[in-house]
Amino acid sequence: MERLGADTIICILKHLTAPADVASASIVCRSWRQYVLEGQLWREVCRREFPELQLIEVEFADCVARGSEGAGSSHVFQSTLEKYHHGYNRLYREFTETSVSDRNCIGAAIAASSTDEFPRESIHETLYANPTKSWMRWMNDQWSNWSSKGQRDPEVPETLTYKLVSSVCLIHEIKFDLLKPNSILEIPYIRRDFQLVEFPWTSGPPPEYTWTFVSQEYPVLKEDVLQVFKLSRPVLCVGQILQVELLGRTQMCFSNEDVALLYYICICHVNVVGTPIRNFAFRSSSAGGVIYQTVVDLTLPNT
Repeated sequence: MERLGADTIICILKHLTAPADVASASIVCRSWRQYVLEGQLWREVCRREFPELQLIEVEFADCVARGSEGAGSSHVFQSTLEKYHHGYNRLYREFTETSVSDRNCIGAAIAASSTDEFPRESIHETLYANPTKSWMRWMNDQWSNWSSKGQRDPEVPETLTYKLVSSVCLIHEIKFDLLKPNSILEIPYIRRDFQLVEFPWTSGPPPEYTWTFVSQEYPVLKEDVLQVFKLSRPVLCVGQILQVELLGRTQMCFSNEDVALLYYICICHVNVVGTPIRNFAFRSSSAGGVIYQTVVDLTLPNT
């Protein structure tokens, strides 16, 4: 294989897609391990299975190890390769070996694009499950929901924005409880967006974001049941922000002002199922007018 040259060998090894094959290649012999390190194959595995990582940097530790301040450049280079090799391997295991639970990863409600009766029908009401729903209980304020402002166009979308419990989460599915009291139309689709950067807490509509992931559109049934929308793969959410976009309106009611028929969206409960990643955290910083977004390994000491 030596006749092929290092660059050609690394290019060939990058076609290894299974994590087990990458792990095996790194222990064949010393030269193969060096090819795996220089090709950063564990980084390629992580980015292939979690494409959101392509948009951010991952910081494992300072590139120069302790006690190597006076070492030559070749030693520093090798130390850096080892750190990122072990770091991405640990990152992959953290993402794939953490047990999946039915935990709700929503930590707080941030803002809705509109609210009909604030605070009675604010987005905060979607944090609480309503075990028993009926038209009479809704009339008597015995269970809660969020409602948008009315619109004459039933296709006007709305968004609900939440803060997750951890700055790095793997999201698996979302559970969605639609309010169905009297006259009801259908929400055609629901779509989930995942944010890259955090923003200051606000009580109004959320600002524009840079998203790491935008899901496909999911059809919503016009049934009074808890509906589950499972993602095609676990999605890495960094920055702690998740937004649900509702592409349609569910209820219709006549306006008291001009007797016009208005369309609303009413949601009882939103539950985001995922896994908080505890050993890694998201950090956003700026220098010289440039914003740096980094996932930081919390298990490593500062050097």
